[in-house]
Amino acid sequence: VGARSLALGGYAAASYGSIDNFHCNPAAAALLNRPVVSVMYAPSYGAVTDPLAVYHYCGFQAPLFGGATVGVHWTRFFVDGIPLYPELKGGSLADRLNDASLQPDGHALGYFQNAEDVVYLSFGLVFRHLVPLGWLYGDLPVEIPLGITIKILRQSLHQNSASALGLDLGAMLNFSLERLLDSDFLGQVTLAFSALDIARTPILWNTRHEDRVQRTMLFGLGYAEDFGMRDGHVQLFYTQYRKYDTAHLLGVEACYRGLALRSGMGPQGWNLGAGLRWHGCAVDYAFSFLDFSQVHRLSCSFTFKREAGE
Repeated sequence: VGARSLALGGYAAASYGSIDNFHCNPAAAALLNRPVVSVMYAPSYGAVTDPLAVYHYCGFQAPLFGGATVGVHWTRFFVDGIPLYPELKGGSLADRLNDASLQPDGHALGYFQNAEDVVYLSFGLVFRHLVPLGWLYGDLPVEIPLGITIKILRQSLHQNSASALGLDLGAMLNFSLERLLDSDFLGQVTLAFSALDIARTPILWNTRHEDRVQRTMLFGLGYAEDFGMRDGHVQLFYTQYRKYDTAHLLGVEACYRGLALRSGMGPQGWNLGAGLRWHGCAVDYAFSFLDFSQVHRLSCSFTFKREAGE
């Protein structure tokens, strides 16, 4: 979800700072200290003007008291114009090759749609502590964000429908390496862990068939360094992605003032992206290289200002 997330590899578990990070690590939502609203449009597989599928997202996340946040999000993956063909005649391919009357004419009986809607309820809570390092050093401030996301899925495919209820969990640990090692040349470190579909989400169809979503485990490391720049920084991300197989994902983001350039290696290949921020508005774009097509993704978000006195 989100152009920034896709550009950084799709599953940067240690990434935070944008509303869509909840999708790969629910703990990231705990670090949003102002209300944010976001939308996304992603034409997928085919031409931008006539894609085979479309992916939509909109969401809202807001802080509460005591370091807590709560949000509601919605995604829809939609495929239209799927052709429905009649059953093949004959008992085998050889029968159809030898008898022209058994060969299909290539005309579809009709067309149907596939729509997958998911509502996410996201909750986050951040704990802040001072860790004593002994008399030789000062105390080390650490942040421990925790998060949970409840997912409610509804899918319709031709004449069939399905529903599911899933759960994601996440945690992070943030601290300053500069403060820990007393060095002016080091930056901020983030350690992250998340478990998506932790109970192997069951998808129940009206045909009494059940599918299961494979659990995804993410272990992430993030490092942010400003290199002495006042208005810029560079962030590096590494994620160990475990689902059907184990993959090692990378991401990099370079920001200067309101401009950001991004690149990442995801489970399906390289991704590129860019972002522009002005006051509370942000526009992000990502492009994914796939073997059979390309995916474009455009996100827009608005961060509300703090109330006077905060």
